[in-house]
Amino acid sequence: PSDDGTPNLLKYACGLLPNEKAGSSDLFTCSNDQGLFVVSFRNSKEAVDVRLVLERVDYLGERWRADKIDMTQVGETEEHELWEASCVMTNTGFMRMRAEIIHPTVGQPPEPPAVPIW
Repeated sequence: PSDDGTPNLLKYACGLLPNEKAGSSDLFTCSNDQGLFVVSFRNSKEAVDVRLVLERVDYLGERWRADKIDMTQVGETEEHELWEASCVMTNTGFMRMRAEIIHPTVGQPPEPPAVPIW
């Protein structure tokens, strides 16, 4: 509803309101230390029916994949779990974050829009 380009499902998973504008800095922060790329983000404890997925590619045009990404819960608040996702990136690479609905009685969820990280 806020027409900011950020999918509402992603806002919901991160504990943001759909009618408030949000950009990438509201969803995550990034750092790169000698080839180790780290994405820090929060996951709403209320969004039990959605999960956040981080994916990577070495070059655009390749198939996005979640392998070789280490996910670590680094803390929590009353409302959020605090997470870090890290992976080794050499000369080039891209990551994205997307939210997917968890359907316990159905197969794979449909792929929703993603927000590029880098």
